[in-house]
Amino acid sequence: STGKTCIRDVHATATLDDSFRNGILRVDVRIGHEKRVTPEHMPYFIVRVYDAADALVFERKQDSFPLGADFRYTFTGVSGSIENVRAWSAEIPALYTLTVTLYTENGKELEAVSQRIGFRTVKVEKRQLLINGQPVLIRGVNRHEHDDRNGRTVSEELSRKDLILMKQFNINAIRTSHYPDAPEFYDLCDEFGFYVIDEANLECHAFYHDLTNNPAW
Repeated sequence: STGKTCIRDVHATATLDDSFRNGILRVDVRIGHEKRVTPEHMPYFIVRVYDAADALVFERKQDSFPLGADFRYTFTGVSGSIENVRAWSAEIPALYTLTVTLYTENGKELEAVSQRIGFRTVKVEKRQLLINGQPVLIRGVNRHEHDDRNGRTVSEELSRKDLILMKQFNINAIRTSHYPDAPEFYDLCDEFGFYVIDEANLECHAFYHDLTNNPAW
């Protein structure tokens, strides 16, 4: 398990500026605390981004946290830009590695997490879907998480085979019918280059008129 002072959540948003050449990065971080902290004992984190060759292209330290409503958590963010990034698209799924490292106020490393990110913009304009300013033609399929031997237990290996087969038939988009898929599936879509319609249609069946009409759902 993690320590009581830990990284609770990281949400990265990676887009492009109006020139579609430079990356715009925002990282929202939620830090969990063992107890109420004072400014002099506040931990800090460093956000780093590495390119495909593992070269460091972005580094930003956050050392002053605005406290959230609950003293056990801290909500904060880091933002910045990266010049001349390789934009992500289904044709060129260029990815970067983002790391968030948490330190004590004395500089001792407590925890580190990482995720892959891609810089891209998505916009609908004049009835066209624009990816990084360019119109794209969707060749999509519906996909259920189903294994002919294991039913609804789908391995990462089978998901990888699915996506490779789709690429061989020039498919570039997937609709998750009708529920969010396993987290690993989205990582693979980032890697292979697929546009994903992440449908959460609440397949409630017998509870359709209950849960589907419940605002909490």
